[in-house]
Amino acid sequence: MNQYPNIQSLSYLKKGEKAVILEFSSRSGGHGHTDFQTRMEALGLRKGTVIEVLVNDSHGPVMLRVAETRVAMGRGMAEKIKVKYKQDET
Repeated sequence: MNQYPNIQSLSYLKKGEKAVILEFSSRSGGHGHTDFQTRMEALGLRKGTVIEVLVNDSHGPVMLRVAETRVAMGRGMAEKIKVKYKQDET
């Protein structure tokens, strides 16, 4: 069980939830981690970026809103992105 319940992999967020990107993880570490992070940055996904989940049906791709852009990615990629739930400002 996660000792920080508000920090999860992006793949666990549900439709409509918002989160802030905390880090990118790679099981292989090293050079593969740098390549993955570079690919995510090219999509506009950086540490500190606020995202909103548009589609996550627990199978298939995950679709996000990043600023005014929509980004789709495979579940494996979403699993490598650690996020913190963003509380709505009211």
